[in-house]
Amino acid sequence: MCNHKSITYHEMIKLKIPMVDTYFFKKEHVRHSPPLEYPFVMKESIGRSGKQVYFIQSNDDWNRYQHKLKTNDLIIQTCDVQLGKDLRVFVIGKKIIGAVMRENKDDFRANFNLGGTAKWYSLNKSETSLIHRIIHQYDFDLIGIDFLIDHNGFLLFNEIEDVVGSRILSATSDINLLKRYAIHIKNRLTN
Repeated sequence: MCNHKSITYHEMIKLKIPMVDTYFFKKEHVRHSPPLEYPFVMKESIGRSGKQVYFIQSNDDWNRYQHKLKTNDLIIQTCDVQLGKDLRVFVIGKKIIGAVMRENKDDFRANFNLGGTAKWYSLNKSETSLIHRIIHQYDFDLIGIDFLIDHNGFLLFNEIEDVVGSRILSATSDINLLKRYAIHIKNRLTN
């Protein structure tokens, strides 16, 4: 599920998890004119690490990025959010390990590997409840759940990384994610 954003979004819709308006297309069905007003974001369903995600602001962008598409399943989303800012929540099993706010002043994507910064973030009760609605429905091991931030500061689901890196968690806390994950694996094997 996590390796295909379209499938993930459909699962989150079933759980009534808030997200930006999201539209699903096949590459061959994308029109010459865009289906939304500018600006919007276009993603390939199987992109990773902020790659295959395009910020479309004009007809030139629309035409240029269509030629870069490598896969058939596309997602187009409104972008009425705080651009260049997102929240990554680290989860092992059914337990929230920590959260990191990522920010990039030079790009609409907040990814650390694209020049973004990161700082520790303390989740509030409402945010924790939202995350638990997701993690209690699935049998995850180690994941990162990414949320966009709306203009009122509320979380909007963005994606689940099932092969989540831990650089930003290590940079913002003293949490030993590898140790916790090894304990989780050992517990699963003994049960």
